[in-house]
Amino acid sequence: MMRPLVVGWYGPSDGPWGWIQSQFENVILLTDENVQDWVSKPQPRDPNASQLLIVASEHRADRKAITWLENGLLSGMLNGSGSTAKGASKIPFAAILGNDWHGHRRTSPLPDGLPNFYWYQWYDRIFPWVSEVVGQAAERNRELKKKSAGNRPSESTPWRVQWLIDRSIWQSTMLRQGQSSHSLAWIVTDHGDGRDLWRDACSVAGLHVVVSRLSRDPPGLDPSLIVIDCVSRSEDSEPAIRGAAQAVREQYPDALLALVDPFPTWARWSDWKISGVDAILPRPAAVQGFLFYWQAWRSQVAA
Repeated sequence: MMRPLVVGWYGPSDGPWGWIQSQFENVILLTDENVQDWVSKPQPRDPNASQLLIVASEHRADRKAITWLENGLLSGMLNGSGSTAKGASKIPFAAILGNDWHGHRRTSPLPDGLPNFYWYQWYDRIFPWVSEVVGQAAERNRELKKKSAGNRPSESTPWRVQWLIDRSIWQSTMLRQGQSSHSLAWIVTDHGDGRDLWRDACSVAGLHVVVSRLSRDPPGLDPSLIVIDCVSRSEDSEPAIRGAAQAVREQYPDALLALVDPFPTWARWSDWKISGVDAILPRPAAVQGFLFYWQAWRSQVAA
C-alpha cells in the first residue's frame, strides 16, 4: 500500500497515542534529548524507507512539543508538505492533538504551515495524509501539481485552505483510479444531510449505495462498507445505536463497520470497538478521506 515507513514519535504514548502508534509497523520513541538529532541527522535505515515525524500533544497547556515544532518550522528544519525542494527538509511531519485542543483554531491557533489533526481523525484525515506524503511517487506528485495549478485561487490563498484543496485533488484522483463499481455501501442514518453527503460521496467513488433509517430493516444486502451516522437526540439514542452496531457486526462480519460519533473520546472509542465497530469518525467527517481509507482496507483484505 505504501513504501516502508519509519515514524519518529515525540510525545505521550498511552491511551489514544499508543493506539495511533500501533497503526505503524516501525515507531521510534523520541525524547527531549534526541528528537532534534533524529530530525536533523540522517538515520541508518532501509534506503527504500521513508521517514515521518509525529508530534503528539495531549493538552494545549503543555506547549513544549508544539513550541519545538514551531521553532523547527520557522528555521526551515521541517516541512509539512513533504516537498523535496532545495533547502526543504526531507522529513514530513504533523502534530496530532488531544481532545483538550478542541476549538484551538479560535483560541490557540497553530501556524498555518503546521499540519495538525485530532487523534480520532486517523481514518478520515491522518491515514490519507500519511499515504500521500509517503506513498505518492514523485512523478505523480508533479503531474497532480500541474493539474491543480489552474485550480489555485491566488497566491494569497491561506496555507491551510490550499493544503485542503491539494488533499482533496489527490484523494479524488486516487478514488477514481480505484473505483469500486461492484461494491455496496449501506448507510444507516436518521438525518437528511448525512444521507445526501454519504450517498453523493460513495456514488462518486463508484459504490452502489443503499440508505436506511436506524429503525428500519433494509432488504437483503451484501455490503462491504457499513456506516452508522445517527444523531443522538435522547438518552435512549446511544443504546439503540450500540445495539444496531452489534447486530450489524454479527450479520455482516466481513464488512468494514464505521460509526460517526459527534463527541469522540478515548473511552467512547474503546466502548465502540467492543461493540464491533472498525472505524470511528467525527462529525463532520472528511468523507472522501475515509473512502480512501476504506479502499486501502479493502485492497489489503483481498490480498
